[in-house]
Amino acid sequence: MRRKKTWLLAFFLLLFLGGILALRAGFDSEAAKLRLIAEVKARTGRDLLIGQPVRLRFLPRLAVEAGDIRLSGAGPEAGSEVFTLARFSGAIKILPLLRGKIVINRIEMRAPSLHVTRHADGSTSLDDLLALRGEAVDGDMEVQVEKVVLLNGRLLWQDEGAAGSRRLEFDELYLRTGRLGAEARGKLEVGGKLRMGEANHLSLRFESLYALHAERQRLELRQPSLVLKGEGWGYSALRLECSGRRVLGGPASLQLENIVLAGRAERGNAAPEQETESLVAELQLEKAILAEAGELRTLAAQFARTGKAPASLRLDMAAMTGEAGLWKSEALNLAGEGRWSEQEFAARLATSIHIGFSPETSRFLRLDAAQGELRATPGAMFRQATRIGLEGNLEMQPDTQEAKGRLAATLDDSHLSLDWNADARDPPRVRLEARLDHLNLDPYLQAKPASAGQTESGNVGSVVGNASSNNAGTAVNEAPGAWERLEVTGRVRVGALRFHDIFLENLDSRLTLRGGKLELQPQEKAASAGKQKKRRRQRRPSVPAAPAGKK
Repeated sequence: MRRKKTWLLAFFLLLFLGGILALRAGFDSEAAKLRLIAEVKARTGRDLLIGQPVRLRFLPRLAVEAGDIRLSGAGPEAGSEVFTLARFSGAIKILPLLRGKIVINRIEMRAPSLHVTRHADGSTSLDDLLALRGEAVDGDMEVQVEKVVLLNGRLLWQDEGAAGSRRLEFDELYLRTGRLGAEARGKLEVGGKLRMGEANHLSLRFESLYALHAERQRLELRQPSLVLKGEGWGYSALRLECSGRRVLGGPASLQLENIVLAGRAERGNAAPEQETESLVAELQLEKAILAEAGELRTLAAQFARTGKAPASLRLDMAAMTGEAGLWKSEALNLAGEGRWSEQEFAARLATSIHIGFSPETSRFLRLDAAQGELRATPGAMFRQATRIGLEGNLEMQPDTQEAKGRLAATLDDSHLSLDWNADARDPPRVRLEARLDHLNLDPYLQAKPASAGQTESGNVGSVVGNASSNNAGTAVNEAPGAWERLEVTGRVRVGALRFHDIFLENLDSRLTLRGGKLELQPQEKAASAGKQKKRRRQRRPSVPAAPAGKK
């Protein structure tokens, strides 16, 4: 009985091999190539050219090889080549076909080149081909690919939008994958070089282990690693590295774990005696779940600039939670320091953030109970070490293009408060109300030297003169054309303000900025300290003199 089964198996094997050999003997590769060219023409209206003979092998796998493949464009691109391929090879396992399953052993493409054009109306040169996707394979037949290799590829993106022509070129592209299918695992490698003009280029390399779960519509990446490096955009060296433990993507959700990002940009100088400037960024994220109910946990980011004007900024946030498009953070801390105009500065801010972006509610960003301070050392601007306390809040609504906020500042026993709201719709409008109880700036600020033909008080003296005069509504400043559409209205109240030879007392004015002209309409008169006679002679005749006040 066992011997009979062996002979029966051998008979069917010989029958199968005989059928394969008969199929191979009767196969006309040239006729198949012509049928394929005619089918592409009928379905797309494009011309397909296969310059080299098509080779077909039946054992041990069903394999096909072709070379010098070219596909023409359609519509405005008719007559030009939108896709070329130097060599293509693929192989399909035979036995799984008997079970109604397509198992592609490998797909290999060498030197593919794709030219995509985006037209001014938003359409692209591939829209007709994308409309045909999915029609070539029966939806009930399972398809699995064991390996995909792409080498020395090129992608050219041409955008002919209303903003003008823009061109992006990717070359030296490569792609290597493991198994692809409904349930598959493998390793992914992608890389290439991005060019924008002759001087700007970036090299990209991405590697990761992956797992595909089609039924759950989930993609999992483990140990992902991304490296970008190049030069251009005003920098002599650019580098960005990003790695993580796991990235999990599904329907309307994304989960990140242990993400670390580090970037550096250097701006070289031709003169050796000049200091090289660099920008450094680091980010660490323990966990992020971006979904209908999500959270961010332990976010830390640091930015630094070295060189002539060094500066640094650090952000720390313990957690942020969200549900139904409404997100709220725990305490968010910002701290920074730097040097500007030969002056050392340090600042810190603590606040909580509320963000809304769900379809059911309007989008908004709100900073609540913000508290911080600004410190400066003695230098070109400040006479002594200075600390300014800050507190306030801010709310922005992108849908209505509105924003409002409050800022309170303290300097020793002096207090300044500012309430404002803005509407960015055309024409943009700002309404504000500012109140200062008393402030003497002489102990803090350095005196600004007078320029030729101008008093030491400069434009401040001009504003004071108009504010204290009875000519309400007098224009005191002309703004450039960029400000002509902006409208600002509000009220400014000052108890007492002293700086150098300027002294204001009991100032209460309506402020209006419209059509590029600033107007102050005094509610109460202000007093200006007696000017030196020499400075009075230097004052421009168009600006009325302020009445003398107490000093």
